[in-house]
Amino acid sequence: MLLSVIRRIAGPAAVLVLCAGAPSVAAEADRPPSPAPAASASPAAAASPSPSPAPALQWRSIGPAVSGGRVAAVAGTDLDPALMYAGAAGGGVWRSTNGGTDWTPVFDKAGTQSIGAIAISPRDKNDVWVGTGEPWPRNDVIPGDGVYHSTDGGKNWAHLGLAQTSQIARVLLDPRDPKRVLVAALGDPFRDSAERGVFRSTDGGATWTKTLYAGAAVGASDLAMDPKNPDVLYAGMWRFRRSAWNLTSGGDDDGIYKSTDGGATWKRVTGNGLPAGTTGRIALAIAPSDAKRIYALVESKDGLLWRSDDAGASWKMTSANTLINERPFYYSRIVVDPHDADHLFSVSVKLAESNTGGKTWHVSGKGLHGDHHDMWIAANGRAIVEANDGGVGLSRDGG
Repeated sequence: MLLSVIRRIAGPAAVLVLCAGAPSVAAEADRPPSPAPAASASPAAAASPSPSPAPALQWRSIGPAVSGGRVAAVAGTDLDPALMYAGAAGGGVWRSTNGGTDWTPVFDKAGTQSIGAIAISPRDKNDVWVGTGEPWPRNDVIPGDGVYHSTDGGKNWAHLGLAQTSQIARVLLDPRDPKRVLVAALGDPFRDSAERGVFRSTDGGATWTKTLYAGAAVGASDLAMDPKNPDVLYAGMWRFRRSAWNLTSGGDDDGIYKSTDGGATWKRVTGNGLPAGTTGRIALAIAPSDAKRIYALVESKDGLLWRSDDAGASWKMTSANTLINERPFYYSRIVVDPHDADHLFSVSVKLAESNTGGKTWHVSGKGLHGDHHDMWIAANGRAIVEANDGGVGLSRDGG
């Protein structure tokens, strides 16, 4: 395509415009010059003043909505149905105070914008905890730098240690004592590190004790607390290693661990129906309406979902439907309806729902963006906040 320079006269200044498809420069030059305009009888116009420099430009974000991408964690509170938080894989923490209509970033001054877990105290809606480091370790995962705490609803944050844990999968708060905090740390996906496992604080994060550790390559993939007795906890432990081109998942130390003293000590749960041999990532959930009902989503060659109806004394494989766990390293979370122990959700490539205690499953959340990572259900069983790769999904009718 030919390019030419066209001279356009606008007052005393000449503007050169580069055009495509116009006559060539050579053709323009071959033309005879235009006659000079007749001299004006009026005095010469004064020269235009030099333009002043443009003011300094400031950038502002105009989208996309909410976090600008993958949301890794969400949290709500029954103390205020309009309050909810969303944590992005690389966009920090966002807060809504009007039921999800508007969102405000509240974590921009923190040391990292990769969020792994969010917890709100059941006693004080302004008491908010954040575990940093997205817990879904793709090859482009961003590391976190530990735990943050806010006592004023996210206006200000204090960094409370565990800076080398890299990725945090869960933060749990004891409903009886807000200073008792438990953290499930996946740890560094790319190398061995002692900064992984389950950490416990009894003084509001001033000090931490590592109470469950299964090796330098084994991280804590999940934690679940008995809603009737917070001293009873279950943890999933997972050996994994990530590189830019590969992921190794599973090892001899993987499995479910149980504590009956608030996370101070742990004992491995084996046999009695649980899969034997090497397993991979594990997600856990306890039914709020029936504390004896426990679900374990296990990356295993023998199935995917195990269920206990007697507080972990025995287990039965309930489902091998890959709909509920298509990429275990990237999606592993089970959430149970507070009112119905048989009604549960599994987040995966698609949002899966069961009304039969995990025996059968169907796709839920039609119209939502794919790739789901987290979910919070209100005590009324109706309001749901859901995290996916496109942002936040909301339901007011139980899904």
